[in-house]
Amino acid sequence: MPYDIPELIEQIYRASTEPDLWPDICRMLSDELKANTALLPHDLDNIRLIGTPISHGYDPYYVDICGHFHGDRNPFISRDWPQPEGSVVPIERIVERKSLENTEYYNDWMRPQRLSHLIGSNFQVGSGTQLYIALARDKAFKDSEAHLLDQLIPHLRQSLRIGAHLDNLFSPKENFGNSLDHIRVAAVSVARDGTVLDTNAEADHFLKSNNILNVRFGKIHLAGSGSLNALQDALRKVVDGGAAQNLIYAGQDGSVRITLQPIATSHIWLGDVLPRALLLIHTPRKDKSKFIELARSNNLTPAEERLFGFLAQGRTLAEYSESHDVSRNTAKSQLQAVFRKMGVSRQADLVRLAANG
Repeated sequence: MPYDIPELIEQIYRASTEPDLWPDICRMLSDELKANTALLPHDLDNIRLIGTPISHGYDPYYVDICGHFHGDRNPFISRDWPQPEGSVVPIERIVERKSLENTEYYNDWMRPQRLSHLIGSNFQVGSGTQLYIALARDKAFKDSEAHLLDQLIPHLRQSLRIGAHLDNLFSPKENFGNSLDHIRVAAVSVARDGTVLDTNAEADHFLKSNNILNVRFGKIHLAGSGSLNALQDALRKVVDGGAAQNLIYAGQDGSVRITLQPIATSHIWLGDVLPRALLLIHTPRKDKSKFIELARSNNLTPAEERLFGFLAQGRTLAEYSESHDVSRNTAKSQLQAVFRKMGVSRQADLVRLAANG
C-alpha cells in the first residue's frame, strides 16, 4: 500500500536512533515504488561491501551473494557517477542498454530475478563509508517515481549521518580509549581503513620517532612507498576474518613486531564506527623510550603520562584538550600534577626534560 511521504520521512529519521527500522523502510520504499529495494554499505577504498545489506523483495539467495557482483561487476557502482553525489539516476544513464545486457551483473544477478530496470543513488555517509541504494523491477521507472526517490535521498543521508554521530557518542569508544592507557606497549585503535581512532602515550611517542609507521591524513601507514597499502590490506583481513595477525618489520634499531587484533564494534547498522582493530607495537626491550622511563620514574599516572608526551612535543594544552576529548579544567588539573611530580613549573621545562631524558 502507498504511504504518505511525511510518514515515510518520519520513519527514516526514527531509524537514526532505531536502526532496527531500516528493514521496514526498505519495505515501505518497495511498496511505494513497486520495486525491490536494497541498502548496501560499502567502503570508499575498494567499493567492497561492508556490514550487512538490508533489502526487501530481492531473492534472499541473490542478496547473500550480492557482494560477489558488487564493485567491478556492477556497472552502477564501478563507473564514475555522472551526476552530483546523491542524485538518482537510472542504470541506462550509466551504461547503454545493449552493453548492460552483455554484463555478468545483468545476466547472472538481475536476469535470474526477472529484473531488467534499476534506479539508484550513491552517497557518502561517514569518513570511510558510502551507501548504495538500488531499486529494481521488470519495467522502466517513470520520471515521477525517480523524482520521489530523489526527494527522499537527502533525508536518508541525513538520518544515516545522525546515526553515525550518535553511534560515535554512545559507543564504548571513550571507555575503550581510556583503557589504552593501561596497555604497557604502544597501542593504536584503528578503523578498518586505517584511520587512527585513539592512541596511548607509548604509541604517541613511537609514531613520532620511528621509521616504520607514520600517520598521514589521519591514517596509519607503513613507511616507504612500496608498502603504502600493505598495512591497510592486513587490517582488512584481520577485521573481516576476525582473527589476529602478527607482522614483523625491520626498523633502524631492530625488528618490530606488530600485532593486529580485531575489536568488537557497536550494533548500529551503519555509521562512522566502522569495524576496527587494535594495533600493538612490540619494540625490542633495549629501545624502550627514555621519555616513558622518565615519566614512570616520576610516578605519572597513565593520563598524566599521555599529557606529558603530548606537551613534550611542543603542542599546547588547548590542542590536547580538543584532540583527546578532555575538558580544559581536567587538562589543567593533570598539568599541575605533572608539574608537581616532575619538579617544574613551565611547559618549556617539560620539553627540556623529555629531550634530555
